[in-house]
Amino acid sequence: MVASQLVLTETVWKGASLTVKAVAMAAFVASVFWVIAMMFAPRLTVLDLRGQPVLATVVEHDASRYYGRGGKQEQHCYRLQRTDGSPIFGDICRDWDEFAVGETMTVLFDPSGLIAPETQAKLPTPASGRSPGS
Repeated sequence: MVASQLVLTETVWKGASLTVKAVAMAAFVASVFWVIAMMFAPRLTVLDLRGQPVLATVVEHDASRYYGRGGKQEQHCYRLQRTDGSPIFGDICRDWDEFAVGETMTVLFDPSGLIAPETQAKLPTPASGRSPGS
C-alpha cells in the first residue's frame, strides 16, 4: 500500500531521493508478485501438506468457452466422486480436455472440504524428496 502511494502520488515521487524511489519500486514489484503467487500457491501447498489420496471417478465433464486475450478459450471442469459413490467437494478445472467421464484416478482432497481436489501430478515436487501428500 505504501509502495503504491509512493509510486502513484506525483508530489511524493518528485520529492523522494533515488534510494527511496528504488526501494518503493522494489516493494511495489514484490507486492505484485506476492498477490499473483497467493492466487495459486496456497491451494496446492495445503493439498500437498494435508491432502489425502483418494481413488476417484470422473462423473461429469463441463466445458465452457469464453473470450480471452488470445480469442476463444475453453475451460474444462470435472466433477468427481469416490469409487464408493460418495461425492468429492470441488471440481478439477483445466484449460484443456484432460479426462474422460468414467475415468478413475488418484486425487488429493482436503478432508475439511474447503479446497478443490487436484491430481498429484499437478502438485509441486517437494525439495525434501518425499512424495506429495505423504
